[in-house]
Amino acid sequence: MAVPSNEYNYDVEKVRETEYPMLKEYLAELSGNLYGNPHSESRSSRLSTARVQETREHVLQFFHADPEQFDVVFVLNATSAIKLVAETLTSLQTGSSNRPLWYGYHIDSHTSVVGLRQLASAGYRCFESNDAVDHWLETGSHIGEDKSIRSSPSTTEKPPIGLFAYPGQSNMTGHRLPLSWPGRLRRSNITANQEMYSLLDAAALASTAPLDFSDPFYKIFGFPDLGGLIIRKDAAHIFQERLYFGGGTVDMVICNGDPWHSMKSSSVHAALEDGTVPFHNIIALDCALTNHKHLYGGMEQVSRHTSRLTAMLYHGLSSLRHQNGKKACQIYKDHSSSHGDSRTQGAVIAFNIRSEDGTWVMLSDLEAAANEHHIHLRTGDVCNPGGIARHLELAPWELLRNFMGGVRCGCKNIIIGHKPSGIARVSLGAMTNVQDVETFVNFVQQTFVSSLSLYIQNILVYPIRGCSAWWIADTTPVNLTSNGLHWDGQWCLVDLQHGTILTPKTAPRALLVHPEIDSDSHTLRIKVHRSLWTYPMIHSNVVVHMDREVSDLGHTSSKKDIHMFWDEDTGTIQTFLTAALGIHCTLARIVDKEPRDDDNETTPNNLDALTIMDQSHQSNDSGLTNGSHKLNDYDLSNHPPQVIGSQRPRQVSVAETLGANIVLAPVCTKGYTHQIGRHYFAYIGQRRQEANEVEEEGVRQTYHLAQIRESELSTQGKLPNEFRASCVTKKLLSNAMNRSDKIAYPQIHTGQIVLA
Repeated sequence: MAVPSNEYNYDVEKVRETEYPMLKEYLAELSGNLYGNPHSESRSSRLSTARVQETREHVLQFFHADPEQFDVVFVLNATSAIKLVAETLTSLQTGSSNRPLWYGYHIDSHTSVVGLRQLASAGYRCFESNDAVDHWLETGSHIGEDKSIRSSPSTTEKPPIGLFAYPGQSNMTGHRLPLSWPGRLRRSNITANQEMYSLLDAAALASTAPLDFSDPFYKIFGFPDLGGLIIRKDAAHIFQERLYFGGGTVDMVICNGDPWHSMKSSSVHAALEDGTVPFHNIIALDCALTNHKHLYGGMEQVSRHTSRLTAMLYHGLSSLRHQNGKKACQIYKDHSSSHGDSRTQGAVIAFNIRSEDGTWVMLSDLEAAANEHHIHLRTGDVCNPGGIARHLELAPWELLRNFMGGVRCGCKNIIIGHKPSGIARVSLGAMTNVQDVETFVNFVQQTFVSSLSLYIQNILVYPIRGCSAWWIADTTPVNLTSNGLHWDGQWCLVDLQHGTILTPKTAPRALLVHPEIDSDSHTLRIKVHRSLWTYPMIHSNVVVHMDREVSDLGHTSSKKDIHMFWDEDTGTIQTFLTAALGIHCTLARIVDKEPRDDDNETTPNNLDALTIMDQSHQSNDSGLTNGSHKLNDYDLSNHPPQVIGSQRPRQVSVAETLGANIVLAPVCTKGYTHQIGRHYFAYIGQRRQEANEVEEEGVRQTYHLAQIRESELSTQGKLPNEFRASCVTKKLLSNAMNRSDKIAYPQIHTGQIVLA
């Protein structure tokens, strides 16, 4: 779940270190200049007027809007821009024009856009899909009849004026709708029979995509709180019908006698910006535009950056599963959207969380947990009634039922009919980085996803290939090296007559050879099963001093391995093994140890993880907090480490037959009892590093390949290769392996907790 560092379009880490310089520049701007009301002619007022005009031109440039064809009107926010359009449309219907309004809007529209339908005296239409809009634009007609807020239309009204509104991006799911619709509408035969205009709500789209329409600037830059309406000058004449006028929009007003006023006509914005414009915020906007260009280069770079991170987040959340295999996150998306494709999907993900039993997690619980982790979410209906109804599959009668049941805007705890009434939304932006995405996915996983809690019951090492396992029956720690468990597969038996490595097929008796490692004395002890005691000399052990290596035999036929051979002047090792196995052989150590079996195959992408908990660092800094597992949550009294004895436990014998390194058993958690007798067998392979991990503190995440599966305590008909072929490959992570205070080798031992 990572993005290569070379795919960043700007150095977001460096930018985050220095933070936005915009506020500093804004404060310097205000402290170095005195700005006055732009409606006056004082020096401070003229300075404000000039800076506002500069910002206006800067905004049009930012959105690639030609000043000859467009003008920008500063307003409070996106809703204020929509209200300005609503005022104009109301004036058209009630003023001298007496033009009724027909209104069409997309189902994914924001509540503020939907609200315009209340003004549609000639009827309105909710387009319930992109296909419905395309059909209308192509044919000039739409399926079904228009709805109306009137019982019957007036026969004296003039031909209606039409308005089609839709969001550039759903503020709920991030689904991006075609920006070609306004142009197609202007070229369609619809406009031949009816005066038709389009309104694009780009509030959500503008933060991570390049465009040239109306936007709330605070959603792009964070500060200032300001909005804008970009108007094509060809359509400016409809705003001349607006009845209301405010300060600064008129050249003359007669208050007594016959009422009369003259609207300003020097520019579109002059007649529409009521009152004193928020010039301090507009100046701050100019600072924001300048710094945005300096930091990111342009919205194209922001779009590519956020698209990659959104794909990461989508994959991370969609891959979360409870221990019973059920998905933890229900992600809502349009069927035509593809996360990572900026043409169809924005940097937004809408979702709900299910518990292991399938019930919905309350949004209030999610939000409370997020607040504790300093994560900021948007929850509820997010002012998108159409998207909520469509994606939560709520029919109109269900919405009315929910309303009668107490569901209101802002309600987050009401689930009626087994359906949630809202969603959680995560939004990414220009300053979001890979760590933010991983932090959120880890938060959801650790807080709301049930994991299978196992503990290491037995550890087996196979020092000599093809021979019996060394069963570490106590809590002695074993190092995890680059090739797996320390000492695992480092020796072999070589046929001195043919120069080949012995295998269980060529030397079945080798399975009765029992090697053990004594790390204190740095020796390898070899003993054999009593059934091979054909000569008195092999009744006891043979001890190999690992620092006495004699190189080499020189005629082994193996091309993959390089061997060094042991023996003393008396030939004890060779004599012992030859007598036990009935084959002229000796012991060899593999110097350049090759990956065993299929360890050298390409690592699959997006592996699930097994995490070995490091008890000494199991605290808040280990990354496991609320909702995570801690060692004191478990009862290991019923699962003590095996004591040393002559007879191996059944699961150890099974693991040895299967060639497994580790035997894991479910932990009995407080208040929850796992099925007795369940065991998981795992084989630990090579150490790997995330190939695409963005480096953090110069270190990439390290893990071992592990093949694991649950198995009954029966080995009938099973061989190691067959068993491993049926295993699931996972990443075996160790807290110690990825700690900042690196140790030479991380260790594992029996009794450790493993989170699956």
